[in-house]
Amino acid sequence: MSDVTDSLFFASPFVRWSLGTTAFVTAVGFGLLMGDMRGVALCAGIAFEAVLVLLFLAMIAPTRCAIAARGVCAIVFLAYVAYAIDMGVRRPDSFWPPTVRQSESSGYNALCGMITIGVPALLFALYRRRPPQRVDETVEGDEDEFLTEEDELSSDASH
Repeated sequence: MSDVTDSLFFASPFVRWSLGTTAFVTAVGFGLLMGDMRGVALCAGIAFEAVLVLLFLAMIAPTRCAIAARGVCAIVFLAYVAYAIDMGVRRPDSFWPPTVRQSESSGYNALCGMITIGVPALLFALYRRRPPQRVDETVEGDEDEFLTEEDELSSDASH
């Protein structure tokens, strides 16, 4: 995982057990209080339960359940995709101009959220750290060009 994620969430056993237990208790409580849900609300409830269970596994055993954190991030990305599609179907005129109130549901807010939160979550879910970087294998010039005066003097003295 990334250095920031490691230092924030997995460095301290106290933080891991506190957040993991909170996620577990929330998942159980939410599951008991779901009641009669249908359609989109049921799908959202199941996704929320899945996120909480995966978060619990990622917090309690980060090395054994490393894939669980990636699952949480994948669900977050898919939630933003569903939000953007929903806004495109329900209110296609809400993408531009931006709404005056930022708390209002709009296509513009869905796209902003997908760019700032969803895409980094997808990158973490796919690559676990960051996307692979292309390695430049071309060599420009000899290494001798980068010698300092001291290197040259020491090589001249040895001859």
